[in-house]
Order: sequence, then structure tokens, then C-alpha cells
Amino acid sequence: MSRKYSNILDYIEWRGDLPFQKEPFNETDNLILSELAYTNMNDLISYGEMITIKELSRHYNEAGYDQSYIEYDPKPVLLAAADSVRFGTVGVSHYSNIIDDENHVQFSAVTFHLSDTVIFIAFRGTDSTITGWREDFCMTVKAPAPAQNMAVRYMELPHIRDASKIICGGHSKGGNLAVYSAAFCDPQIRDRIVRVYSNDGPGFRSEISDSEEMQDIIRKTVHIVPETGIFGLLLESAEDIRVIRCDGTYFESHNPYTWAVRRNGFVEADKLSDGSVFMIDVFNKWLESISDEQRMDFIDTVFDSLSAAGITRTAQIRKNPILTATSVIKAFSKKDKDMQALVAELLGRLAKTGTDAAWQELTGMLFNEKKEAQND
Repeated sequence: MSRKYSNILDYIEWRGDLPFQKEPFNETDNLILSELAYTNMNDLISYGEMITIKELSRHYNEAGYDQSYIEYDPKPVLLAAADSVRFGTVGVSHYSNIIDDENHVQFSAVTFHLSDTVIFIAFRGTDSTITGWREDFCMTVKAPAPAQNMAVRYMELPHIRDASKIICGGHSKGGNLAVYSAAFCDPQIRDRIVRVYSNDGPGFRSEISDSEEMQDIIRKTVHIVPETGIFGLLLESAEDIRVIRCDGTYFESHNPYTWAVRRNGFVEADKLSDGSVFMIDVFNKWLESISDEQRMDFIDTVFDSLSAAGITRTAQIRKNPILTATSVIKAFSKKDKDMQALVAELLGRLAKTGTDAAWQELTGMLFNEKKEAQND
């Protein structure tokens, strides 16, 4: 994919020689630390220990970890950040990583120490596991989801209570967890939170987004969505969204490496693309039209079929889309007529607007992806 814009790696090269004492923390720094939250720190740092990002990078390389199977592999950012003045001496502590396949839970968080009194809590987003994606969809049914409760408990840990100034954020589901934990943690902690960043994170069910706690945290929250984004528009957002430029289209735009940055922030976009508005409007309206039980049945059918086909990571879906589609279709063919009708309705709503420019844009994107796959 050709690049039109500068990205977070360029930013580290430009501003990496400026410590936070000289150049204050900004929204691009938030995205870099949120990306670093994807780093596999298992066995690299003890829970109560604090090491620097530079030390973390050295341990990571010595352990031979390889996360290239993740679409937004954190290693390039980790290496660049470790060699910079701005990030290299930032402290890293209290890494938590929980994956429970049986109960469909994936949660991870880490604390970055920007100074003796200022910390950034980074919540990991959806990783490459099917368990992580399943939990994301379950958030449209369950309120709160297990990972959201875990995020609140993490936000109330002693080392966070001791901080004078708290910033939190995350990418994808991590953004949702950052907002949720900031809203529902102990009010004494919430009062010391100065900013919350949701980087293309999904919204919430109405009973959460309309709550008094969520309304209280809105003024501190920045919800960033790429111009061709989809994921960050799922469900309701209590806060206004901020649209930025990106190099990716639709699913690609969820990748932080595609986001356009300038020297102290993101490159603003005028509006969301027609395709994004169209697609998310159809999907959200469809979700609103069905019951929680039907949503859960839909989710279970999709992800159980993937599990039965031996698909455990999202990369397998991209490598073998025919197997994926066949498995899901076969699973729905065994469901009752009501569920088959619901799926047909969703597809029908998309097809009804087949003459719209947005639909043409989406089908064109899909066609090009197929061509690229054939040429690989």
C-alpha cells in the first residue's frame, strides 16, 4: 500500500530527541503508547517491577519474540521508541495479560511512567485472536463485559491511586476500556484523570453511554476515528468523534500505522467517507432491530463455526476466506428460519443501496482485494 501521509514512525524520528519536559505529551504520543500496549511482555517484566522502554526492547529481542502475525505488529514502534530520547527512558510497569478462551475474555493493560507524577494507562485492543474479536461483539449484548470490569479494577490499583496526573487510552477495544474504566472507577481517581483517548474504539450500549458516570467523563475524552473507519463507529459514543486522515481504506484504516500525523498531532479530515457512514449506519440499525438473544445467537453461530473450522487467529481468515465463508454459511444453514431471515435481512439492507456511490466504493474495495490476493 502506497503512503500519502507521514505516520507514527516518522513522528518518532522527528520528535524523538525532545523529552516530555520540553515538548508536552500530545495525541500522537497517546497512539504510540497505545500501540506499544500490543507488545508481548510475558516473562519480560515482573508485575511490581518497573523497567524502561529501552530495557523492554532489549529483553524483547533477547527473548526472540515475533508478533509479525499481528496486523499492527508493535515491534517497529518498540524499536524506534527505545532508541529515542522521548520514549527510551519512559518507565513500564504493572503489565497484565489475561486470555480466557473458555469464557471468551481477552484483557491486557500496562502503565507507562512519563514522570514521577504523571502516568499513561494503556489498554490493549483486540489482538489477533478470535477470542478477542468474539468478546468485542459480545459487548453489543453484555453490559458490562468482563474486560470492562477488569479495566475498572486495573484503574483502581495502588500505583494509580498514588499518581498525581493520570492519562489513559487504547486502540480498538482498548479505547473502549479506557473510556469505561475512567468513567466507572473510584471518583477520587477519576478526578485526577486529565485526558482519555479512544483510538478507533467502539462505543457502548445506551444504558452505559447515557449514564451519569459516562456523561461526567465526556469533557476529558477524545474519540479519534480515521476517515474511512468502521470499528470506532460501532454502537453509541457518548462523546463527539474526531475524524483524521489515513492511508488505509475501511478495515485497513483500523491499523494505527496508516494514520496521518503531523509534528504535534494528527492530520484532520473534513468528514467520514460515504462508505463508512453507509456501512455502519446499516449495521447499527440492524443491531437495534433485533433482541439481545438474537444478537448472542448470531455471535455464537459465527464464532463457533470459526472454532470448529480450526480458525483461532484473524490472519487465518485473510489467508483462507473461502474456508471461513463456507464454515459460517454452513453453520447458519442449520439454524432456524428466524435466524436465517435475520441474516438475509442484513444482507438485503446492504443490497438495497447497491446503486449508491458508497456501495460502489465498498464493492470496488472488495474487488481490488480479491485481485491483489490472486496476484500474491
